[in-house]
Amino acid sequence: MAITKIRRIGIVAKTGVTEANKLASNFIDIFLAMKRDVIAVAPLTHKLVETLPLDNIDGKVDIIVVIGGDGTILRTMRVLESSTPILAVKMGGRGVMSEIEPNDLQNIAVKIIEGSYFIDRRMRLVTNISSKTLPPALNEVFIRRAPPTGTPTYTISLGKLTIQQRMDELIISTPTGSTGHSFSIGSPIISEDLNVFLLTPISPISKLPPLILSPEPIEITSNSPSHIIVDGQLEAYLEAGVPVKISKHMFDAFFIRFNNNILRQLIKLGFN
Repeated sequence: MAITKIRRIGIVAKTGVTEANKLASNFIDIFLAMKRDVIAVAPLTHKLVETLPLDNIDGKVDIIVVIGGDGTILRTMRVLESSTPILAVKMGGRGVMSEIEPNDLQNIAVKIIEGSYFIDRRMRLVTNISSKTLPPALNEVFIRRAPPTGTPTYTISLGKLTIQQRMDELIISTPTGSTGHSFSIGSPIISEDLNVFLLTPISPISKLPPLILSPEPIEITSNSPSHIIVDGQLEAYLEAGVPVKISKHMFDAFFIRFNNNILRQLIKLGFN
């Protein structure tokens, strides 16, 4: 699946990295030469195009080119309530979610305009605490105990099944996030095209294993105050006894890809 016509393109560059800004400026020049409208996302600027803040870009462009590492991708995805596709250009870091290296910009731009690409669709998570909705998570929601002492008891409601378990913390991951924090503590890697949740307990008293679940809402309550961390970048405080609800976000994340590989993140981690 490709977008019928790409008329307006947003460009995001990793903040504070000179090389990323240069690459972004080159991309802007190329797209302008191809008679496309371009918006630079602040703090990126270009004398020939409009600049908008990141939180005002959703719905104003057909695609977004993100030049940076996984952190820049996550930051961009978090402000997108819609399914605006992202082309991820690696610039620094491991670039597990990135599609391309910054080498042949002209050829990449031509492929985008011609529609010579695939759409890689990824599920996201949305977290609700009482009446507050947190920005969507592409990777995971991490529930971390607030007090450094004592082991909290978590009550986990999975539809008709309720699990009570003493453990330090827990992670609810998407398949995209299964190669991240949860994998580092022994959870499985899940094919990115699946619509499932991965619930990973951290130091459970009764050795509760990781659970792969259908994407139905999960409600979690702790008898101790907690911190809710979205994609390792956004934090919210959770009072003891207040339930947090984690559900599948109504809009998936879309990535522009030039090949149809599966388990691409596994390959990026060097397991091929």
